[in-house]
Amino acid sequence: MATQVKANPNDPRVKRTRQLLKQALSDLRLEKSFHDITVQDIAERATLNRVTFYAHFEDKYDLIGTWMRDGFMERLETALPVTSPLCAGNLRSLCRVVLETLREMQTHCRPLRGRYGPLFESAVQEALYAFILDWLCHWSIEEPLPDVSIESLGAALSWTIFGAAIDWGRGGEGRSLDGFVDEIVAVLLLGASSVFPNHE
Repeated sequence: MATQVKANPNDPRVKRTRQLLKQALSDLRLEKSFHDITVQDIAERATLNRVTFYAHFEDKYDLIGTWMRDGFMERLETALPVTSPLCAGNLRSLCRVVLETLREMQTHCRPLRGRYGPLFESAVQEALYAFILDWLCHWSIEEPLPDVSIESLGAALSWTIFGAAIDWGRGGEGRSLDGFVDEIVAVLLLGASSVFPNHE
């Protein structure tokens, strides 16, 4: 593997190149399995060379992880802009997007899911945490609870939503999406105190 040269992610040329590589991967996945796609295939489809590829990504797994994470983040931002108010309705919308995304992965990406599922799930969780953290920061939630940092709150929210969504996607066919979203939101809004009252 070539040595990766760090590229400035804010440079417009870097953004364009990374987009070309992601689009090349997306196109190639329509033609053959991810396992059979090589870095050379991706570089050639993007009309770039391997050196350029390695200046942006460590390998094809790094690229597909970024492709998944960016795609999920775009979906979140479309459904729920960071300027959206912090309220139960928007929390419900957030949960719905996560559940729908994971359900689609189960339905339409089974070949990728079997072998590279953990990579996809990691990309989704990372994007979800980043999105929630930006959302909380936008609304200047500096001290949400005594002795709880905004990072801890963001981690707790993202992992609760993500974990519940994974569980639902793996065997929750008997539970409706809307009903399960309501359950997740109820837990997030009420917290464990309602489950374990007066027990310290």
